[in-house]
Amino acid sequence: MVTPIIDKFNQVQKSSDGKLGIYLDILHSINTRSSASLQDLTQFLDQLLTIQSGFVIIRPVLNEFIKVVDGILDMNIKKLVFEYSVAQVHSLALSFEQQEGLIREKLANIYESQKEWLQAAKILQGATMESGQRVIPDDYKFKTYIRITKNLLEDGDTVSAETYLNRSSLLLPRINDKELKLQYKILSAKILDYKRKFLEAAQRYHELSHGSSVDANDKIQCLQAAIICAILAPAGPARSRFLSTIYKDDRSPSLSHSFELLEQIHHNRIIPAEDIKKFESYLQPHHIAKLSKGITVVSKAFIEHNLLAVSSIYANIGLDRLGNLLGLDPEDAESFAGTMISQNRLSGAIDQIDRVIIFEQGTCLDTLENWDNNVSNICVQLDDIATIITTSKLII
Repeated sequence: MVTPIIDKFNQVQKSSDGKLGIYLDILHSINTRSSASLQDLTQFLDQLLTIQSGFVIIRPVLNEFIKVVDGILDMNIKKLVFEYSVAQVHSLALSFEQQEGLIREKLANIYESQKEWLQAAKILQGATMESGQRVIPDDYKFKTYIRITKNLLEDGDTVSAETYLNRSSLLLPRINDKELKLQYKILSAKILDYKRKFLEAAQRYHELSHGSSVDANDKIQCLQAAIICAILAPAGPARSRFLSTIYKDDRSPSLSHSFELLEQIHHNRIIPAEDIKKFESYLQPHHIAKLSKGITVVSKAFIEHNLLAVSSIYANIGLDRLGNLLGLDPEDAESFAGTMISQNRLSGAIDQIDRVIIFEQGTCLDTLENWDNNVSNICVQLDDIATIITTSKLII
């Protein structure tokens, strides 16, 4: 069946010149507000890609076609036309790599607006990153990898997201765009967060919260993320040192809903169940994911913290009593304590005959105090060295 669009293309073939302008006129004659626009636009594309006039005409018309489709108000029709277009143009990708990439970007915009994260990632994954036909800028490749990483993270696929972030890291030394570099740093922190490397994630978030190129609101969000990850990090000296740093941050008290909990943890207090429940309401799904024996990520963090807090109160404690304090069976309480002792995050020993844990007094808080004292000693030594250098210069 010869439709009006096909008929117009047939008429153009009989013309000897001015074909570019005629093809553009046909394109602009399509009523994109009409329900028939889907059929008209797909037919136009089919006819355009089969004409014998050569790429000199097809490319500029195809570029205009993309603009026209992108301007369609009906999101469903726009989506269907772009989905059809990417399939058709892909078969001729060597000739229209740039145009295919642009269509994929436009289609990804639609998927993202509809929260179809995996579809957005997949359509961008199909974009050409290496070409023998043209030089693809590093910025374009980096931006695309970053965008794919974002969408995969939103979909919950941390493994694939990290793969694409690693690809972007190879290009990072050649990227000058500060905004793109900032996005890379944020995604790096998020991936550490999703992988439950909470202490490393907290440190990255805290660093970002001081970044000069970070928006003021984003700085506060990064600080909030840093506090959450620090609280969820494995209890022990390293976590306590970082908690001390973030507790002393002048901005932390402004985050009232998390600062009170941060203060309790910093002072090594036992956290009651109602405070833990309140804290959970601010967390993301991967923070409350279930581990073995029904224990969640967040509950494990507080069990370990409370165990460390108990060690600063008691010289020794029976497993039954410890289980009651932690809300666990005595066997599970013993297991948690044994793991922390073996990882040097808790100082003590378990007497399995008498079913008692004997704590070595001055565990985490003393470690933190020793750390501060060591830093102070180093500063004094550096000051002495500076004095000696200055004096020696005066003598010379």
